[in-house]
Amino acid sequence: LSFNDENIYPGHQTVSSITATAKGEDVIIPFNIIWEGNNGLNTDLKYKVYRRTEPLEEGKEIKATCEKKIKVVEGKQQLSEECEISNINELGEAIYSGTIPMQKQENITIAADQFITATTPDPTIYYYYVVIEYPNENRNQNEDLEGTFNGTIKVELNDASADINILSIKVEEEKGKFTEKDDIPANDGTYILDTNQSTCTNDATLGWDNKTNNLIVNNLHKTGTDCDLYFKQKPTSKDTLADLGLTANNESDGCPVVDENGSASVTGTEVTEKLICSSTDDYGTSYYFRGKADNWVKFAGHYWRIIRINGNGTIRLIYSGDSNAKETGEGTAINNGAGVAFNTNYNDNKYVGFMYVGAAGSASGSYDEAHKVNSTSTKSTILQTIETWYKDTSGIAEQYRDKLDGETGFCGDREVVSGHGSYTGDGYAKQISAYGPAHRVWTSNEARDDSTQEPTFICKQKSQDLYTTTGSEEGNKALTYPVGLITSDEVIFAGGLAGQINNGYWLYTNKFYWTMSPFRWDSSAAYVFRVAGDGRLDWYYVSYTSSIGVRPVINLKAGTKFKVANPELPHGTSTNPYEVV
Repeated sequence: LSFNDENIYPGHQTVSSITATAKGEDVIIPFNIIWEGNNGLNTDLKYKVYRRTEPLEEGKEIKATCEKKIKVVEGKQQLSEECEISNINELGEAIYSGTIPMQKQENITIAADQFITATTPDPTIYYYYVVIEYPNENRNQNEDLEGTFNGTIKVELNDASADINILSIKVEEEKGKFTEKDDIPANDGTYILDTNQSTCTNDATLGWDNKTNNLIVNNLHKTGTDCDLYFKQKPTSKDTLADLGLTANNESDGCPVVDENGSASVTGTEVTEKLICSSTDDYGTSYYFRGKADNWVKFAGHYWRIIRINGNGTIRLIYSGDSNAKETGEGTAINNGAGVAFNTNYNDNKYVGFMYVGAAGSASGSYDEAHKVNSTSTKSTILQTIETWYKDTSGIAEQYRDKLDGETGFCGDREVVSGHGSYTGDGYAKQISAYGPAHRVWTSNEARDDSTQEPTFICKQKSQDLYTTTGSEEGNKALTYPVGLITSDEVIFAGGLAGQINNGYWLYTNKFYWTMSPFRWDSSAAYVFRVAGDGRLDWYYVSYTSSIGVRPVINLKAGTKFKVANPELPHGTSTNPYEVV
């Protein structure tokens, strides 16, 4: 920038911006923000550096607008500018400030020892804004005429240490009572980091990797960060139920009978009363909502309903509306009536899968070639739809990521079963085959509408069919993001029976929507289960697109805290939902 009496006067300000992006497996990367250029003036320039961890809202541009002023001081003209920077309050407090000395022609570090934690699959992004001012020193600054100032803002790696100091470790030995300890507790599943009480200086926030027993420090951008750690007893599903102010019913109240293998006996009786029942899942005792339910949750700008509290204390939610709580009709699904196929291909057993092996359109030559999925397998059409919504429009992926559980899986049971008439195939190519979820609602070739249906929360082939994220300890580790769909078994537990109309239970929306549970491959197409517009559980071929909804399912972490807007009114209703703190 050239400074002379025709363009820039003392008091001028300019704004530059730069982003630092890091992608990888929880690696802390140190770097500096550098000004590279020269100050050829006889005045020291001033700078301030601001930093955001989220992008600015659309339309909130950070821009300097300056107005030239001329006044006479002791008979001489004194030139200056008065500047205003739009939306500067959106940047918060400056993290660094200083000067670029006059006649300086070398690089200057304007924000030293910044740290960014690389993450995957989505990168961490920091947004830096640098305001540089040619200060008005209320003197004759004509000596700067014909002088020049120019420069570039850059990111430069360094070798600084993060220098995190653990000041104290407190462990909950009795409920609500913490005792100071010398060491972090063993990773035996008894304790988890209490992120609400644990604190760090320099605006850093804490997380905990239960697999490696390592502290995760987010928003780390300065050396000498001090942390106080609190470890609480890991919440159980019963603790989570109590935190919501709820108690479970028992079999005598109308809950289904569950055997020692986690299989329930559900009769063909319409369920309309409010029940909280229990069964066994892959993690322990799971509490689920059956019949009518006050199970509304507001989270991440959306409305959800609690399907169940998983056996590990996490809370499973299904989407039920954007800006308004939607019980029925359009808006209960993310596609709002637009057609979405489960899979656009249909002529192979593999297309009953939430993911499948091989490219779309290729034939499977064995059961493993159809269903033995991993993180490189092909994603179903509906999984691609969910992922696009999750990362691009839901607002969940970044801002609320620390509230989501990435360990608990979603079961797409592809166990091949026999004994159903002509359905004797081995579950690949065009062999006529039936799958586990069908066996639990179907005898011979008819739905069990007048007999007992046998849902379960146990995933029969966990290493293959329990869909978990790539960093999980269990399951197939195939998902990129921790999001799935409801299962046919969860629908039955809630009160939606195969072959029986029910508009009196909480999953009824007067609209069709997909589950992730396979049904069969008959002589012409692959089929999966769906919830029908009249509330019954039924099935349809996977490439059908007309008005079948997509309702994503997520899991909140164990220990998630909730509030309600009006504690005096019933909790968990659509007008007084639980809200994630």
